[in-house]
This record gives sequence, structure tokens and C-alpha cells, in this order.
Amino acid sequence: MAKKGVFIALEGSEGAGKTTVLSHLKEVFPSFVFTREPGGTPYAEELRALMLDSEYAKDADGLTQLLLMNAARRDHLRHKVIPSLKEGKHVITDRFVASSWAYNICGQERKDLSSFFKELYLQVVEEWEPDIYIFLDLPVEIGIKRRQGAGEENHFDTRKIDFHKRVYDGYKEFLSGVPHIKVDASQSKEKVLADVEALVREECSK
Repeated sequence: MAKKGVFIALEGSEGAGKTTVLSHLKEVFPSFVFTREPGGTPYAEELRALMLDSEYAKDADGLTQLLLMNAARRDHLRHKVIPSLKEGKHVITDRFVASSWAYNICGQERKDLSSFFKELYLQVVEEWEPDIYIFLDLPVEIGIKRRQGAGEENHFDTRKIDFHKRVYDGYKEFLSGVPHIKVDASQSKEKVLADVEALVREECSK
């Protein structure tokens, strides 16, 4: 097997600036593999549409969303992430397991699924955890204001502020148990971009 590439997950709640950061990273690191969750492969993109764009998605509970998310994740890993890493390519994904915990478990108040979540994680992700999570840290209220009128919304974007606060707390809870670095996303755009770029360079040069 070729030298394993570096696997980085970029995370952040609504309005944190992931889209802007990823656009910058794609310009700076053109040889990297950029992908997203849910999605990243044809099958996973179809599941993404079910989870986010279907008119019925807003009525799906945390367990339904979690099962669909992990089906998409398994396909994404098998057909894109793992082959790329085995080829020695560096992979940056827009969201990964931290988002599942934040949105499906904490946001939708399904802590009763914690053990099941962990079992799914072991079966689906196996040894292919990200080498590091980079979290764009932004207060919920600021993020929601930024997100308003910023483009196409899904059913998660339009939920009440209490939901988004639970998501934010869920991120902090999950990240406390995995390798991660927080970037203050309330800084200027230029400073956020520079900080994330420096972190990626450092991680990929180890």
C-alpha cells in the first residue's frame, strides 16, 4: 500500500464560513482531494438529496437521519476517501462524523442513541478517522445572522435558535474526544483563511 495521505475534516455550524475557506484551500492546494458529507460519490449525493432537499426531510427524526447519513458515509469512504488516502493523496472533507453527532444526536435531542452511534462509527469508519478536525468556531447568534439571505437553505438552516445551540454544544462535546484545532471564525476573512491554510500546511508536512 502506498503511503497514506492525510485526512482532514473541516467542520463548523451554520454561517461559520466553511464554503469560503474551502474555496480558498482548493486554490492553494490543487493536488488535494476535496469532498463533502453527506455526498462525495454519486450514490452518496443521491442520499444527500433525500436528507436535505426532500420535502419530507424535515419530518425525519434523528435516527432516520443518522441511518441515512451512515449509509452515505460508508459509500463515500469506500469509493472515494479510502482509495485516495491509499494512493497517498491528502483529503479534505466538508463535514464528517462530528456533524452527525452535532446535528443528528444533539440537535435533534437523541442522546438515547449514543451507544448505537458509537457502534455505527466503529462499523462504518473503522480505522479511517480523520487525522485532525479543523473547527471554525463562531457564536451561534452571529452564524445565524450571517446565514440569513446567504443563499439556498435546507431544513436544518431554518430551525429555531435552540436547535443551533444544541448543535454547537454537540460539536464541542464530540471534538473534546478527537484530535482537533479550533479557529476563531469571528476574525476577519483574511485572518481565518490564513490560519486554516497554515494549519493544513503544518498537518500535511508531518
